Amino acid sequence: MTQSGDVEPSADRRRGAVRLAVGLAQGLAFYGLHRAEVTKTWPATDGPTFAACAMALVFAPVVVIGGLGHLRRTTLGVWTLVAAVIAAGLSAYAVAKATTLTAPSPRMPDFPVFMAVAALVFIAHHLIVPADARRRWLAPYRDYFDVGWLDAAQLGLALAFTGAFWLLLQLGASLFQLIGISGFRTVIQSEWFAFPATTGAFAMGVHLADVRLGLTRGLRTIGLFLLSWLLPLMTLIAAGFLISLLFTGLAPLWRSRVATGVLLASMATLIVLVNAAYRDGGEEAAPFVLRWATRITAVALVPLAILAAYGLGLRISQHGLTPERIIAGACLLVALLYALGYAFAALAPGRWMRPLERANVAAAFLILGLIVALFSPIADPTPISVRDQVARLVNGKVAVADFDFNFLRFRAGKAGLAALNTLAKDRLGPHAIVIAERARSAMNSKYPAENVAPQGTLVIYPKGTALPEGLEAAMGAWSWPCRSKPCEVFPIALTSDGSTQYLLSANYSLWVFARDPDGHWSNAGLFTQSCPGVLEALRAGRATAAPPLSSWKDLIAGGNRLTIQPTIKPNVCFATSTQSPPQPASKPPIVPTR
Repeated sequence: MTQSGDVEPSADRRRGAVRLAVGLAQGLAFYGLHRAEVTKTWPATDGPTFAACAMALVFAPVVVIGGLGHLRRTTLGVWTLVAAVIAAGLSAYAVAKATTLTAPSPRMPDFPVFMAVAALVFIAHHLIVPADARRRWLAPYRDYFDVGWLDAAQLGLALAFTGAFWLLLQLGASLFQLIGISGFRTVIQSEWFAFPATTGAFAMGVHLADVRLGLTRGLRTIGLFLLSWLLPLMTLIAAGFLISLLFTGLAPLWRSRVATGVLLASMATLIVLVNAAYRDGGEEAAPFVLRWATRITAVALVPLAILAAYGLGLRISQHGLTPERIIAGACLLVALLYALGYAFAALAPGRWMRPLERANVAAAFLILGLIVALFSPIADPTPISVRDQVARLVNGKVAVADFDFNFLRFRAGKAGLAALNTLAKDRLGPHAIVIAERARSAMNSKYPAENVAPQGTLVIYPKGTALPEGLEAAMGAWSWPCRSKPCEVFPIALTSDGSTQYLLSANYSLWVFARDPDGHWSNAGLFTQSCPGVLEALRAGRATAAPPLSSWKDLIAGGNRLTIQPTIKPNVCFATSTQSPPQPASKPPIVPTR
């Protein structure tokens, strides 16, 4: 998106027309995908294909719009194709691995995948443009700086232009609405208009920012200047934090359970501010305060990285690998490269912080490699985490009651379900029977179940009674109040076959659990209990089952069964009055109708 000077008028018009055409075509293609999703036609019927098409449409036109006039045609064509293939491939893989027989296929990847692809395309684009201009594999650092930061400013201006465009349209619609004309609002709210209008406005925003590069470069300079003077403040904060650790010790840090994430975020902020102060390392020297703040910050990055690595190592040793911890480890690897490179730059003789340039370029290539590896089958964190967590369970490093079966069932895609299937069928570990039962319960659950601690949360009546195998796990999703106070469980026969069901008293409700035809425990309904004496009667074993009071029949219509909700609430209380509980009426009561 950058070049050395303002564009000639004729070239400006041609480039603007092409960019607008690409933006409008992108919007029309998005509209086509939207219609396919609405009408349930291909490619919306295939999740990975839909995600691949959508993500390729997001990034390939942006590469064309940004690279037009700044890349040779052959380079632009090849890079656009490569960007589309990478975006489509990583997105399709993310959706495919989340698609299972029991989970519907998502049509778009998760937000982290989108951000990873966006970062990959942005970084790669700004490595390619300067190198192509110089006809070299690597360009001078000053070119990387100029292209990257200037394009970031242009991107922000284009997004602001698109937002202002829609604000004006909404204002115009409101004006027409004042005189009773609603057609304008109807048009701008129509998908056939909204998609191409948005992408076309963004394309024109990029073009307008590209035409007057002098103004855009001035805005970038002001932004970097303001950011650079935040560096001394952040340097004092980081230095004060490290000094405070000498007095507080590391224990409060680890008790927070978010130490690694906060440390990495702080390092990322410091790295951005250091680069805002260093800029392109030109002849114009930075003020004395900024030079020393940069050196101190560069050195302080090392202990921050060490603390983050130690904290992440503790969490992994205690709780094993998860996708989030693996990605945090990748971020930590990049942070260590920055920290060591910047510390060397701060201490090395010669021009101020010159080795920082090599660290930045090396980190850019490292980030590209890590994104491709982590979001593809090369080093996908999900199967790695599944193998590690299952191994910890089988080896006894984690108790069965503490193991997160929800992760395998709902957040690990095909790899998690395959692991659950193995645990349910194979006899693995010293607690194989309990593991198999919990795995089967997780496979049959439709919603994530909260793990229930085995002691101190459930009180079983009659005292000393043991719960059937698998029941405690099935109660998990309904027993979250039991973490703050004990909940009570009561056996009772509520069906005509004489089988035993169990009532879980939690959150002013009595949740009914029964065995399904396959022998697995699941929730079958609830009683709302707010009357005095209910729990006392259950504890004393004086609760009995009785037929329902209502004599209304269900309504069968259109293949659906509808059950009336009587005006006499089932939890109306009679224990504190002289009135006897009502008996089933010979005639149905009159129910008011609307």
